[in-house]
Amino acid sequence: MGAGPSVGLVVNPSSGRGKGRTLGAGATERLRSLGCDVEAFESRSAPHLAELGAEAAARHEVVAALGGDGTIALVAQGVIGTSAALAIVPAGTGNDLAANLGYKRKDAMAACAVIAAGRRRRIDVGRIEGHRLFLCVAGGGFDSETNREANAIKYLRGPAVYVAAVLRTLRRFSPAEFTVTLDGVQKRFRGFFVAVGNAASYGGGMKITPDARLDDGAFDVCLVGEMSKQALLGQLPRLFTGGHVRHPAVEVLRAATVTIEADRTFSLYADGEEIGPLPATLTIDPSALEVVAP
Repeated sequence: MGAGPSVGLVVNPSSGRGKGRTLGAGATERLRSLGCDVEAFESRSAPHLAELGAEAAARHEVVAALGGDGTIALVAQGVIGTSAALAIVPAGTGNDLAANLGYKRKDAMAACAVIAAGRRRRIDVGRIEGHRLFLCVAGGGFDSETNREANAIKYLRGPAVYVAAVLRTLRRFSPAEFTVTLDGVQKRFRGFFVAVGNAASYGGGMKITPDARLDDGAFDVCLVGEMSKQALLGQLPRLFTGGHVRHPAVEVLRAATVTIEADRTFSLYADGEEIGPLPATLTIDPSALEVVAP
């Protein structure tokens, strides 16, 4: 056995716009050079990622998920509740969980050094009633429609994907009536969307809930109320600094349980993936997942 931990590397071959398999081979070689015993697992589908996470967790000290935020959340589904820790080899479009944990957002090889060092901490997990867990941000409304657009864009990378998706969505979107219940207290508002943050950012660095922390036992919930489309567009650059929260139509609240309803059909998206239609109830599970982080 090498000096590093035993690692089960779960690879999403379609991550990195189809470069996942090549990145997985490179990460395997790098981890072994750092003294880790490595077994690679390659997924066939999204549900298979959770199965592989559980299989790798039964056989290794660390389960490293190679992919984007959606991949990592699915692998975490299989790791949570085991003695293994989850690690990240960032290979997606946004890589926000990696960035929120202190990994370099786009550096798979640097992540291997973090994994070999083996420093662990515990983080909170968001649970979506009737569905699955999430680790970064879930939301419904304008942002979920934007997420749908972003997933369809193939010619851009990184934050530019989400900026382009915002512009496309904005042309056809009109505000909706939302009902949000936070720890039993109901709030109604007309506006654009609700974002529930376990972490500070999504979309490749958009700090939608800038004060959210992965280990504070509560969600930060961003309510974006009614404003002109021009005003909303003007807030876009401020998303990357968190400055949008100072706009009078934006409110950030905290809660451990959040239910989101709307007066028309929206899908809930979480960690960049479509989950299902609203209404949806989300709960925080404090310190539920052990992770390897810088």
